[in-house]
Amino acid sequence: MAPINAPSTQPATVQEIINISQQATHELGQDYTIITCDLAIAKIVYAFVWQNQQYSNVIIRLGVFHTMCSYFGALGKLMQGTSFEEIVIEAGVCASGSLNQVMNGKHYNRALRVHVFLLEALERCLFHQFEQHTNSNILINSVKKDIKELLIFIDENSIESSSQNENVRDLWMRYSHFKEGVHHGQLAEDSPILG
Repeated sequence: MAPINAPSTQPATVQEIINISQQATHELGQDYTIITCDLAIAKIVYAFVWQNQQYSNVIIRLGVFHTMCSYFGALGKLMQGTSFEEIVIEAGVCASGSLNQVMNGKHYNRALRVHVFLLEALERCLFHQFEQHTNSNILINSVKKDIKELLIFIDENSIESSSQNENVRDLWMRYSHFKEGVHHGQLAEDSPILG
């Protein structure tokens, strides 16, 4: 496709892109034309698709960036009222002035940073519970020793050999099983809040 020398947010440019995409779809013998674009262009494409029957086979997908922002907004909505905001501010992960944008998914970089920290913290808490509720201490200590050795002599071969280590694999399987049980509410009976 030859470049179109016009602003991408102009309706005429968007319509030309839709027409070219439909032509390519027709040449390939496909029934539907799938167009991926960012939010600003998607709004214009939606206007064309909804108003013109000739575009009834056009499927519009938001790009990954806007999809991720939507997911961050949904996670922020789920976390409202859970003291999550206070923990994030207290831990110094995010300033109080930008927390609203993080919670509604409007500030991508900060939201990604906050959610990565949250995931890490929750995984650590879950692993701590795994240690408390299972009798895997000998196995955990053995794996810790293997990992310390790996960190001293880290290279491609040592990483490969550690992934083949029977203790590491056994621990991973036990932890995965424990995690699956938590997803199904297995620890809820023991919780002072949920039990």
